[in-house]
Amino acid sequence: MAERSFALIRLPGFTAIALAVFLALYLPILTLGVFAFNAGNSIAVWQGFSLHWYSDAWANQAVKAATSRSLIVTSWASAIATMAALGTTCCAARGDMLMAAKPDRISMGYGATARLSNNDWAASVNWNGASMRARVNNPNVARGYPKESYPFFMDPVAILTDAANPENAYKFLNFVMEPENAAMISAFARYANGISGSEQFMPEDMRNAPEVLLPEAHKAAGHLLPTCSPKAQEYIIAIWTELQK
Repeated sequence: MAERSFALIRLPGFTAIALAVFLALYLPILTLGVFAFNAGNSIAVWQGFSLHWYSDAWANQAVKAATSRSLIVTSWASAIATMAALGTTCCAARGDMLMAAKPDRISMGYGATARLSNNDWAASVNWNGASMRARVNNPNVARGYPKESYPFFMDPVAILTDAANPENAYKFLNFVMEPENAAMISAFARYANGISGSEQFMPEDMRNAPEVLLPEAHKAAGHLLPTCSPKAQEYIIAIWTELQK
């Protein structure tokens, strides 16, 4: 014979206890709501219906100011929460679109320099230094810029809040940001940098490279890529991880 599974509602007195707890929680709230319209001062004796407490409160400037601030704060909170929800939905939808297109992709991955050099890829969104190295290997490779708009970014350098020697770290940052030193780093990494005046210290092949030297005609269309929020970065990592499976 099968044993009956345990169920809390079958215990003796469960209904009475649940009802008592419900009344203990909500009866005081209901009482306050009703006596808020009491004409008298008592919270136990009903002396007739009245709205004068609300009119008196609204005539108080401090109450009006507090109410206005509360409405403003809640309105902004609602707007921000709505935008965050829309952003989450949008991000999820884009992830679904990327996953749906996955079967139609021939390949996906890094190694753009080698694949462009070997003509394995016909086109790619690519970094300036990688594009330059691909062009050096294969003169048929050319870099282009969308005339409508395009983003650009720079890898940042930061000092940790618990760094043991922050003053030395500042000195190091100042050192690498000297135009001559920034040019040496670019010459080694074969990438451009964001330090004004470093171009004149670049190697000859980088100084005039169309991938490194942004064409004047395309400068106005570029915009600095904003930093994604931590939550957006979590979504991006999750989508990218799923795409690579």
